[in-house]
Amino acid sequence: GKKAKQAVHPDVASLQNQLSEQLGAEVAISSKASGAGVLKLSFSNLDQLDDWIAKLTDNRLKS
Repeated sequence: GKKAKQAVHPDVASLQNQLSEQLGAEVAISSKASGAGVLKLSFSNLDQLDDWIAKLTDNRLKS
């Protein structure tokens, strides 16, 4: 059968909305009781994906 969709924790929903607004894209965060989870970003095209990768790489190098 189908899995029941779990309610999203309010903190996770808030982060999901913030990221979505910041990136201008659909963001989905699912988390387990253990604290582990999955972050899913939906990109419109490869240019958008390249932009995100460039930003993430730049931020990592600066820290």
